[in-house]
Order: sequence, then C-alpha cells, then structure tokens
Amino acid sequence: MNEIKFNLPILVSQWHVTYKPLPLLGKKKLRHMLATDLIQKETSFLTDDYEAYREKKYSYTMPVEMIYDIEKNGYDLLRHHYMYKKKSWSYPEIEKVDQYYIYLPYRITEENGGYVLHEEVSGMRRKLKKNDEIYKMIIRG
Repeated sequence: MNEIKFNLPILVSQWHVTYKPLPLLGKKKLRHMLATDLIQKETSFLTDDYEAYREKKYSYTMPVEMIYDIEKNGYDLLRHHYMYKKKSWSYPEIEKVDQYYIYLPYRITEENGGYVLHEEVSGMRRKLKKNDEIYKMIIRG
C-alpha cells in the first residue's frame, strides 16, 4: 500500500441563539456553526470557514450512517454552553437554521510498519490504532 486518499463527510449545522448576558442588558442574538464527526459521533464548535470543502476532493468518500441526532445533541451542546459557561440570565432560545455536509480530505500512508492518518486541511497527523474506526473501515475493509 502506497497511499490511500479519501474524503470524510462532516455535518455542519448553523444555529441562532438568543440569550440575556446580564440582568439589566437586553437580549443578544448570535450565530454559531457546529461540526459533527459522523464516525466518532462528536459535535463541537466550528471556528474556521470550510466553505471550500463542500465539493469532494477525492473519488472515495467514507460511508457514514446518519444515526446521530443533531437536533438533540447540537441543542444540548449550545444550551449547556450558554447556561453553564456563559452563565446566561435567561434560558437561551436556540434554533437550528441550516445544515449541510463538507468533505475533508485525508490520506493514509504506511510508515515504520504502521499506518499514519494525515489531515490535509490542518496538517495534523496521527498514528492509526487497530481499534480506530477509520482503521477498521479502510485498512481491514
């Protein structure tokens, strides 16, 4: 194996949150973008603009099952953030506005008898372990 190149689909969702930061101030409305890794089933805040990755770069895209409830998990993440981190004075109003997929390009190379996963967007690389979902899906097939 020389190199395996593939796209990893990430679900991006856009949310509007209205909250009251202090008792005497009015309500503020903010927009948040959340990214959901459909393989690891994790959602986090999206800080960068990944609009360029709406198109697939490589011919192979990892198959993912959409059994992740973004409505519930995204809502819970934002509610927790505003109630416990931002310490909102009122219960936040949270509304999902949009969602779409981006396709992040990855490649796997064989180095020193093991496999290394390269994330092309950030330049990060990490050694794949045998119990990693990507290892199970691509290497073992």
